Amino acid sequence: MQLRSLIALALAAVLAACGGGGAVPIFTDGGQPALAAFSITHPEGAVPVGDTLIMQVSARTPEGEEIAGAEPTFSSSDATVATVDAAGVVRGLKAGAATITASLTVGAVTKTATYSVAVLAAPTPPTQPTTPTTPTTPTQPTQPAAPSSATVTGIDDAFTPASVTIAAGGTVTWVMDDEEHDVTWTGAAPAGGNTGRIDRDEPVSRTFTQAGTYTYTCSRHDGEHGGTVTVQAAGTPPTNPGTPTNPTTPTNPTTPTNPAAPGTATVTTPGETFSPASVTIAAGGTVTWQFTGSTRHNVTFNGNAPTGGNIPDTDAGGSAARTFAAAGTYGYSCTRHSGMNGTVVVQP
Repeated sequence: MQLRSLIALALAAVLAACGGGGAVPIFTDGGQPALAAFSITHPEGAVPVGDTLIMQVSARTPEGEEIAGAEPTFSSSDATVATVDAAGVVRGLKAGAATITASLTVGAVTKTATYSVAVLAAPTPPTQPTTPTTPTTPTQPTQPAAPSSATVTGIDDAFTPASVTIAAGGTVTWVMDDEEHDVTWTGAAPAGGNTGRIDRDEPVSRTFTQAGTYTYTCSRHDGEHGGTVTVQAAGTPPTNPGTPTNPTTPTNPTTPTNPAAPGTATVTTPGETFSPASVTIAAGGTVTWQFTGSTRHNVTFNGNAPTGGNIPDTDAGGSAARTFAAAGTYGYSCTRHSGMNGTVVVQP
């Protein structure tokens, strides 16, 4: 026992020197930390077909300390929709939803956590215009659609990139690399408003449903740096090709059809915020709240409410779901934390 204690002290000193943040290691000689809470999550909650996301794992002791070296096993409820490998990398294969299950054993304690991932179908490409019968070729190319998501990094007292462009309904995620920053809007703001302090390695997202230009600064650094989010209107038809010189006019290209809303969505609670702050699902779809972080939260609807109503105070690591049968906009908040708001948009 004396030798194992010396090894534990030495390993803790190494973790502290390397910036381990007080994490408790898993030992190989039988002395293990107590596993009290285990969860898996991801700030996006959705992955396009053919793309990947990496599950984020949190294992903690009864004192709330992170357990370092936790290596759970993963499985997918539907490997035809999404697969997951031993490292927690989820790959979307076809549109739909799959539940990712992780199991972790520390000492004699085993805990299991789940996370619902929505796989989004790629949008249908626009139909190519009919080629005119004369050699004249339309001169104006079709403009590509704006992306549905973007990531901004806070590094060296600046936001990089300083300007991003997304489609209406898209999401921007801020990740801090070197120190804490915040996003304070100077005019128009998305649902959820200002972010408050964003800690390192704790991403915060905002979803932009309205087209326009949104500017922001970092109030923690007296507004010395900031950025811009440009949101393009959804469903804007591509530019028509030029008219040839003969009387024959080529057929205008078909406006691409917006992809159908997904049937599921997942919201997490990093840094006392709902992430993403706004989600869109189809009528009859389900939203799951994964209560991450270290404090209790609740979901209290501000007007319209789904079957089951409000979600009461729930400890970190817990989860709850509600199914939305009727189309509409459902606003909600956590009454335990001021300014912690979210929205569910249900399409018919």
